[in-house]
Amino acid sequence: MYFFLINLSCIDLLLTSTITPKFLSLLINGSRIISYGGCLVQCYSFFFLGSTHILILAVMSFDRYMAICQPLRYTAVLSPTLCLYLALGAWECAFLDTIAPTVLVVCLTFCGSNKIIHFFCNVDQLLKLACADTQYLNLLDFVVSAVIVFGSLILITVSYLKDISYIVGYWFRTTIQ
Repeated sequence: MYFFLINLSCIDLLLTSTITPKFLSLLINGSRIISYGGCLVQCYSFFFLGSTHILILAVMSFDRYMAICQPLRYTAVLSPTLCLYLALGAWECAFLDTIAPTVLVVCLTFCGSNKIIHFFCNVDQLLKLACADTQYLNLLDFVVSAVIVFGSLILITVSYLKDISYIVGYWFRTTIQ
């Protein structure tokens, strides 16, 4: 569990550092303009780390399930090697999840200025600047995000429901005897 908590705290630290430098620049210089390249880097970093965050939470819910429902098998099943693979898998899935939409945004042609007047860059702001039709890209972005978010949410929910049913069942078995 502590290994996953270390991963989660590193993700949180990196996630806040994707937006904070531009926000501090806004406070110091008053400049609200972000370049196209800066926007791409900020978007990719933010969504990559956000996806990694929710995937690590899903892995942590599995860890919690094993600790509560299978305590005698916990150390045999969740070996340090498997924990490392689960964490690396979460980072890799998040990388692959966010790379395709980012590459497709890079391939777009843009009309007019490539500057966004905001300290936080979102994909929607980039797509508004594009000259081409971006419906396909919007749909792809939505589907990819939905798979990560809802897939993780389902895993977390199932894990917690199993934990709760195990605890309630244990409580009933011990109070009836």
